[in-house]
Amino acid sequence: MKEIPLKFQMEYRAVSCKHLPELQADVDQLRAANKIHNNEVFQSYIADFKYQVPEDFPEAKFVIIVAVSKPIAKIQFQYENEAHDVYIGSPYYDSGYTDEIVQESLRKRINLPSELKLVQNLKLHQKLLAVRSGLGVYGRNNLCYVGDMGCFVNLYAFYTDYEGLSDSWEEIKTMKYCKTCNICLNNCPTGAIREDEFVIDISKCIPLYNEIDGIFPDWIPKIAHNALMGCLKCQFICPGNHKAIKGITNLGEMNEKETQMILEGNIPKENVQEVCQKLKFLDPEDVCRKLKMCDPEDFDRILPRLSRNLKAIILREV
Repeated sequence: MKEIPLKFQMEYRAVSCKHLPELQADVDQLRAANKIHNNEVFQSYIADFKYQVPEDFPEAKFVIIVAVSKPIAKIQFQYENEAHDVYIGSPYYDSGYTDEIVQESLRKRINLPSELKLVQNLKLHQKLLAVRSGLGVYGRNNLCYVGDMGCFVNLYAFYTDYEGLSDSWEEIKTMKYCKTCNICLNNCPTGAIREDEFVIDISKCIPLYNEIDGIFPDWIPKIAHNALMGCLKCQFICPGNHKAIKGITNLGEMNEKETQMILEGNIPKENVQEVCQKLKFLDPEDVCRKLKMCDPEDFDRILPRLSRNLKAIILREV
């Protein structure tokens, strides 16, 4: 197992599997009220979600929802003798820990006997589970906030047959700030966050477009683009992140040559390894599934997105 990074922070809650039908009911209620958008890309992220004990692990007793601190990252691009600080959303870069590290750390935290199982599951609505468990609360921006880590977290779900856990199940709660605060609402550049509805209009959310291939829709303002991947407009200014925002990860600098190569979407093979190491970038197609490193062999597929997104930020070209 890789060495655990120094800044590794983890919190968890356990939920009895008997609550899975209630989790399904929460989702069904949202669907019945037409609050889950039918956007094709978004639906592809959640299509395989199942709120039942896995068929290959019928003896599972609890599902454990884990939040691991994952600060946003910053990388400086040098272009035409100017320095451009460009940010990367929490899910999209490699922080140095793996699924294995999270799983083994959790085993130690709960003192799981070696003969019992801890099986990761990627087919659950992890934000909803985290809020239902009391691990986190929702923000008006539909993100999950976990204590001082704010919304800068990665969530993991594990089934286990260990019975020595306390069942944690609560009503859905929103962050205390959201009762009187409209900062994120006023700062959302596309109107995805709504005044009279706590479920955002996902079809207007920038990450839905900048983590896939293609041309940005014309209705997204040029000034709206603010991250190499993801969108941070509602997160930078949120009171719920006032402590977590201080821990931004600095990935270093891209020199003029490297920046130009990314903008042109043409990186010679001899330069790919170095660029990948600096970006520490993850495969955005797997953000809602199993995250994996964007290694040099996979970079050609992702480069067009990075080139397009960087142009939108530095050159304001979309």
